[in-house]
Amino acid sequence: MSAEILQREDYTLTTVFPSSGSISFKQDFESIDSLHSQLRVRGDQRLAHDPVMDRARYERAANDEERWAVRQGVIVDTKKHLYERAHTSQSDVTYYQDSEGRIYHPKFPGESFDVVLKRGLEYSKSRGFVDYEREVKEFEGWKEIMMVLFDPKTVIDSKAIVISEAGKKKGTAFTDNFVDIFTKTLDSVTGEIIVVMRRFASGTNDDEYRAAAICFDQNYFSSERAGEEMDIYFKEHPVFIDPRVDPRGDNELFDAEFKKQKGAIEEEKTKGYLDECKLFILHYADTICAKFFEPKNVKEAFCAVINKFDSLRKGLVETVSNAARGVLEFGSNVVNKVSSLVNKTAQFFEELDRYGRMKIEEIMVGCGLSGEFSIEGSGTFSIGSVIKSIGGFISGVISAIPGLFKDKDYCINCGACGALIKRVVRRGGKCPVCPAIRKC
Repeated sequence: MSAEILQREDYTLTTVFPSSGSISFKQDFESIDSLHSQLRVRGDQRLAHDPVMDRARYERAANDEERWAVRQGVIVDTKKHLYERAHTSQSDVTYYQDSEGRIYHPKFPGESFDVVLKRGLEYSKSRGFVDYEREVKEFEGWKEIMMVLFDPKTVIDSKAIVISEAGKKKGTAFTDNFVDIFTKTLDSVTGEIIVVMRRFASGTNDDEYRAAAICFDQNYFSSERAGEEMDIYFKEHPVFIDPRVDPRGDNELFDAEFKKQKGAIEEEKTKGYLDECKLFILHYADTICAKFFEPKNVKEAFCAVINKFDSLRKGLVETVSNAARGVLEFGSNVVNKVSSLVNKTAQFFEELDRYGRMKIEEIMVGCGLSGEFSIEGSGTFSIGSVIKSIGGFISGVISAIPGLFKDKDYCINCGACGALIKRVVRRGGKCPVCPAIRKC
């Protein structure tokens, strides 16, 4: 079905992109190099998920609120990585705009996303990555999408389609095949304009992509750059869809115009695996955002997340211990409640240690290598950190049991900062050390 594109000359520039060219990333790169050395990550290796980047963001955070936001971003990023590792059939990302017109990504709270992308481009250039040209063009295409879809004149349900096929250059990190569909819509909670990008794992080939692009826009290849490598051209040239001409939803568009990737896992299955891995993901985020950076703990926590997830998706684990689920399985007796939780928590840490020792299977995913990021051998978790984590987890749950230790002095570890607090514990009480972060 042919669809009329939105007229680019009709939109007004309400989206603001800070002058990232005037921002020096030199200090950021020095910090990244230092962290890479500590983790023994090869700086010339493109990783699909680089924990150093998350840690660098954490160290740039100026206050507790920003640090807590970074932790949430680490959780989002880890889930995205696992989606790609499983070659999930589809996944979503949401973009927001503030009152001044800047665009934000939930993974990078507190920093305009174009600055995040510009930093990545500068880093890619400094490392001589072969995909630098493609990333530059992708950045330009993304900016155009944001300007068009966030424009007040652009009607709700307008779309932009980006073909993101595998890179053509030798040594490319982009080895997977996707179609990204961006949709202008309303946030169901706030009522604000947002743009949701849905990524589909695609099995469409080059010729079929060319035919689809012409079907959407007969003049798609009229640009003077149409003779360059097609993967780069597609990234720079999104197709815009006016819903008044083509009202199809993103799933309907993809199913009609493209092909699904063989072997891609349905999103609901991946969501189930992620739910089973919830505590492993949270533990990894906590090691990234710990007060003191411990490379060994980060490596082991990362390995545990990936290996646990792989065991689930490969069907190697039939039943999963979930400490959080243990809270719901408590008996009526308080002693039994605590005893049950201790056993389940100990079981979680036993799995954490086991999966943390295992070597990760290396897989090329959408934007790089998903695998072992450290060349060091894996060790074991220190018993001290295990006891501290168990203690903090249990005491946090105990404080939430209605009526237990109510209005009594009690020493408790804050679940966020680990501080030992002697205070009157009331349900919903906040930690006096880090009240801006979370409830104990």
